[in-house]
Amino acid sequence: KGNTLYSTEAGHVEGVVALNTYDQSEPCGVFGARYTCLERLGANKVGIESQWFAATGEYMRARDIEDRYKAGDRLAGALNDHSALVVANMIQGTANALKIQLGDATSAIVGHGGAFKFPNYGKRVQQILAKSIGTNPHLLMTKDFTEGSSNACLDGAAIAALTNSQ
Repeated sequence: KGNTLYSTEAGHVEGVVALNTYDQSEPCGVFGARYTCLERLGANKVGIESQWFAATGEYMRARDIEDRYKAGDRLAGALNDHSALVVANMIQGTANALKIQLGDATSAIVGHGGAFKFPNYGKRVQQILAKSIGTNPHLLMTKDFTEGSSNACLDGAAIAALTNSQ
């Protein structure tokens, strides 16, 4: 905003009941927080994996749940769609708090991490956000820029340079 790049960690904000579709109750734990945070509701490991386990009684890694989705498993698809809903709400809430207009041509959202590698995850986040802002926000996925890279700082710097030059 105003030529300033913001990096936020909204995952440890208290989750609201409307986003707690799978009745997560595990406390956040960050700084001793006893509430269930957004990360517990939608992140790969502490969200999707634990929700899968609660529903099936079987532990499975998020990337294996993704494979199940690709094979047509409805629960796997529902868990990842729910994750996209949680992430879209986190993005919208952060934008509201910082007074950033997500539909503005100069605004960009950078998605990085395991969930953002899930097929069509970014598109689903965009669809959810578009409903509330009236247009598709500009969403950049680091996986599209540096295949195989795990350096989020380097990816973010490259994307910031790219978006600042446009």
